[in-house]
Amino acid sequence: MLIQPADTKNLKKADFVFLVAGIVVVAAAIVLVFLFKDGNILPPKRTTVVFAQWWKSGMEKGSLDDIIADFEKDYPLIRVRLHNADWEDIRDGLLDAESESPDIVAVDAGRLTEVVALGLLDVLPLDILPQGSLPSTANGEEGVTTADTDRDRYYLQLVSFLHPLFYNIDVLSAAGFLRPPRTREEFLDYAQKTTNAAKGVYGTAFSRNTWTDILPWIWAGGGGETIEKINWTSRSVMDTISFLSVLNKEKLVYPYPLSKREDELLEAFLAGRIAMFISSQAAAAEIQAKNPALPFGVTTIPQATQPVGRNVFAVTEWALAIPAKSAHKEGALSLLRYLAGRKNDFAAAAHGITGYHHEYSAADAEDLTDQKLRALYEASDTAAVSILGADAETILNAIRINLLALFNEEKTEAETAAAIQIALY
Repeated sequence: MLIQPADTKNLKKADFVFLVAGIVVVAAAIVLVFLFKDGNILPPKRTTVVFAQWWKSGMEKGSLDDIIADFEKDYPLIRVRLHNADWEDIRDGLLDAESESPDIVAVDAGRLTEVVALGLLDVLPLDILPQGSLPSTANGEEGVTTADTDRDRYYLQLVSFLHPLFYNIDVLSAAGFLRPPRTREEFLDYAQKTTNAAKGVYGTAFSRNTWTDILPWIWAGGGGETIEKINWTSRSVMDTISFLSVLNKEKLVYPYPLSKREDELLEAFLAGRIAMFISSQAAAAEIQAKNPALPFGVTTIPQATQPVGRNVFAVTEWALAIPAKSAHKEGALSLLRYLAGRKNDFAAAAHGITGYHHEYSAADAEDLTDQKLRALYEASDTAAVSILGADAETILNAIRINLLALFNEEKTEAETAAAIQIALY
């Protein structure tokens, strides 16, 4: 049998065609990998996403930059530009129709009423809410992926912070106290004996944030049927209002009560000018960084003489949202999904609690303050401002305005309570 020689010319042509086809398939696969990631279609060309936030200064040095760098490695077509701004500036920018909008924003989850009502934020897809990220439902089920309220659809929670009572151990010791106050009566005594106006030292302070600085005193006095429902004209709430009024009348409160920001009061505490005040748990790390020699402690808000049950901590929240005016929504959504997956890293770097204040990570074995915070958390209840509903900011402003009128002697205690009750209900 005669064997014919192979048609090498045709074979080479066929091999070349198959080779080209293979290269095309591989190239297409690579393109798909880069353009389709975690359910997001990425921009076909390099995109810069602007992230407006105030978090960087409150996190471990370099930690936010490291997280962003990791994101850019995974998403090579997206670059992130961090823009530093506090919530008030971010909100004002969203309200200004003429201003250029960032693509993703840090938000104060309790103060979104206005921007949501005006349609300034995009509704997030339900699948972006991680399993178990929302609070338990009324029947005890966890892990729901439907938002509890319409407002919850506009932001994604990352980190929460307890707001305990901080106290300066040296200031208390100089006044003869070897432990923090446990009752309201003790707190008044401590404030009286630690205040020295001539030296610029005051027993306590109230920031402009009534959620963290006023409502915990109401709860500690047994002022509500539940945390959410408070009868401002009840005897227990009236007693609390009277207590706050006495602190102010006796000039035991740092100047300009209900007018200073938390960071301003923290600086005064660091300078030894405030004996006791309520602040975010993140302040503990800032105190240790700025003044390692300052001895301080954290504790619960003192209850009335007769204990009213478990202590309640006010919680503040760091969350993310996408403005309706964002010009790079695909990239912003990719970044939001990525940051949601790094929430544990955010909580660790910011010295907070992961997610919806029910995922406290293990306490730092070498940090006594962190261990104390963990113990307080486990022995207490927590409340996020979202329990006040869509009108949270209006409610808190009504409390602040009427208490300021009381402190300025423009209203009586009864008039103050009645005015707040009417404004709220």
